[in-house]
Amino acid sequence: MRWSKVTSVGAMVCVAGILAGCQSAGRDGLETASYPAETLEFAIPGGPGGGNDIMVRTLVRILEDEGLYGETINPTNRQGAAGGTTAYQDLLAAAGDPYQISSTSSSFITTPLVSEVGWTTASFTPVALLAQDDSLIVTKSGEGLDTWQDWVTHATANGSVTVGGIATGADFVRQVSLAEQAGYEIDYVPFNEDGELINGLLSDSVDAIIASPGDIVGQVEAGNFEAILWTGPHPLADLPDVPSANAAGLHGLPGTPRGLILPPGVPAEVVAWWEQTIKIVVETEAWAVYLAENRLTADARYGDDFGAFLAETSGEFERIMREHGAL
Repeated sequence: MRWSKVTSVGAMVCVAGILAGCQSAGRDGLETASYPAETLEFAIPGGPGGGNDIMVRTLVRILEDEGLYGETINPTNRQGAAGGTTAYQDLLAAAGDPYQISSTSSSFITTPLVSEVGWTTASFTPVALLAQDDSLIVTKSGEGLDTWQDWVTHATANGSVTVGGIATGADFVRQVSLAEQAGYEIDYVPFNEDGELINGLLSDSVDAIIASPGDIVGQVEAGNFEAILWTGPHPLADLPDVPSANAAGLHGLPGTPRGLILPPGVPAEVVAWWEQTIKIVVETEAWAVYLAENRLTADARYGDDFGAFLAETSGEFERIMREHGAL
């Protein structure tokens, strides 16, 4: 199949003021004297060890260590359905409940595009985007495709190239976006998991693959693969010679949104509390360490700005997937 182309005093005061003034109807119409006043149920849309799991547990640890949430937080993996559907359906059913929360990833965008799940990105209350997760484009060593320019020259001269990624979601959209901007066409091969993807490149089943750096840096360091492009806007600290998207003249490449959402209909005071609290979280040293260790791009957007980002990103995903036969 072919598809073409450290915490500020002012912020602490602000959070304290919101907490003291949060008088609103909570779950089942009960009055919430202050927020937080109950256990927080944090639904993780994925299994242990995944990107969502690592982010949520890091966030929970910071909230606890900094004393920002004075009650118990109960993070629970909800991997019973593909794409985090279980977590998001439960969150949707908890409309108005300020003690239910979840996180986002690329599947939050792609799942409602490819399946009838009864919700879209606009069905929930956007709290904050915290970071974006980007990818490496790698080729097999010894093929003469050692740089991004080598790759573009090869791809345009051959008319099309065969590229791989996980499933037909965010990886596919990034591969298509790269091809559109650089002026070549692709045959996209979807793989089910990272091991298959790596073997696909090693066996010459594809000419290049897109992958998270944690899954692929070992192969690069071993000399099996050449990292030719980082889809994030700025170079990676541990791979400074690999050009970023900006350095290569590429713009608007979709990353994986690492953000937070609440159920629909949550009181505005609660949303404001979370926004101000997350503004503290992202200034902590622990959060900076998390971003560096997981090679994430800091990108903080709050409330309506995060909602607009989700709408724009979802629209671009839908455009590319529909135009190139993935929907």
